[in-house]
Formats: sequence, C-alpha cells, structure tokens
Amino acid sequence: MKETKLTFLFLFIVLLTSGQVKKKSTLMTNGLDNRLSGEWINTTLVDSTVVKKQLNPYIFQFYGDLRLSISTSDHVNLYGNMDGAESLLERIDSKTFSIPDRFDNPKFEYQEERDLIIQNPESKFPIIYRRIKKSDPLHIIQSEEKFSKYFIHLFFKDFKLDENEEITDLWIGFDTYFPFDFDAIGIKKKSGEVQYYAWKIENHTLYLYETKTSYDEESGFSNYHMGKLSRTIKKRMANNAKADRLRF
Repeated sequence: MKETKLTFLFLFIVLLTSGQVKKKSTLMTNGLDNRLSGEWINTTLVDSTVVKKQLNPYIFQFYGDLRLSISTSDHVNLYGNMDGAESLLERIDSKTFSIPDRFDNPKFEYQEERDLIIQNPESKFPIIYRRIKKSDPLHIIQSEEKFSKYFIHLFFKDFKLDENEEITDLWIGFDTYFPFDFDAIGIKKKSGEVQYYAWKIENHTLYLYETKTSYDEESGFSNYHMGKLSRTIKKRMANNAKADRLRF
C-alpha cells in the first residue's frame, strides 16, 4: 500500500513538473502567440562570430538588429549598436509580425520546432534570434569600447605579436562610413604608429595581410584595400600561454 502511494505521488509530481516546463500556447493581447514573448538575441553576435571567427560579413546586422524584446503590448524593441527604438508591430498571424514604421519593413516569424524567431525568413540572408542566456555578452551592445575589447580578447588572446606590438583597433562598424570591406585590425608599433592589417583565422593560425589606401574624391574619405600576406602567427598552446602569464 505504501509503495502504491509513493508511485502515485511520483507520477503526480512528474505530470505537474512537465506541465510547468512546457509552455502552453495562448494568444497575448497583441494577438501574437505567447511563446514569442521574451528577450531574444541575434545568433550572429554570440554564435556565428565565434564559430567562423569573422566580423565583417555581419557588420550591417550589428548596426540595428542585435536584440529583440517582445511583450504583450503592441510594440516591440529592436536595436543594435548604432540604431534602434520601440516600434509599433503589425500582426500578420499569431506567429508572424512586421515593423512597418522601419524603413525596410522587416518581417518576423516564430519557428516553434526550434524555438527561434527568423527576421525576413524569405530573404537570402535571414537573421536568426534565439532566447537570451545569462552568459550572453549583452553589455557590449551599443558600446564601441566594450564591443571592441570583447572581440579583440575573443579572437586574438592566443596569438602572440612581436615585442612592443599591441592591437588597439578592430573594425566593428561603429561608423556611418565604411573604410573596410574585409576584417581589419590596427596594430600599434613601438614608435606609436598604428598600422592596419586585414586578418583571417584559419586552422589555429592568424594571417595578417598588408593594406593600402586610396582617396575617394566623391566621399572625401580614404578606402582600404587588402594586399599581400605580411605574416602568419600560430596559436599558442595552453602551456605556452600559461608560461607567459607566469613570466609577467
């Protein structure tokens, strides 16, 4: 009898718990499925950049499409490093809406099987949002200094430059003028001069390429062009990195 009661209690707890974990689909006051509610982040910022070790292909996404906030109201918040605001949403169906007030009138679609929101799902290059995690670096959004320092550390901490060299600049798109169409860094030399290099990371190796500039009379700015390979730097192994920390 005692075992029967314990079994019943266990089954009751399992059913109760499973009911709490699985979010029931209902409509919010704005007509959207309640599963769209919450804080969302562009997967490019926190996932794609880390895996592919690139920034430049995603610069335009960083401008205004990094964080999405959806509640029960008829407004949503969508912003990036340089642009963003609270905007009126236009419901298309319970899982789809658009932002007609924005110049590009983006469309958003919830995919329940993956629990993702897709911006412009019919586009050749859709933007994907997942739910925000505690570990996501939200503090870097809209801060040029923090954004730059975060990715300099993430990408280059295991590559040792020549003595008296330091990475001081990283092309991250906090400008309306785009001088680079490739990933670029500025390396400060012993003399204090900053030289710009194109960079790639492949197979645990950092490739640095020379850059050249040309003046654009129409815009009044200089544009950078990627040149020949300047040098390669192999990634330091864990033991070597530890030795450097102990030395200093």
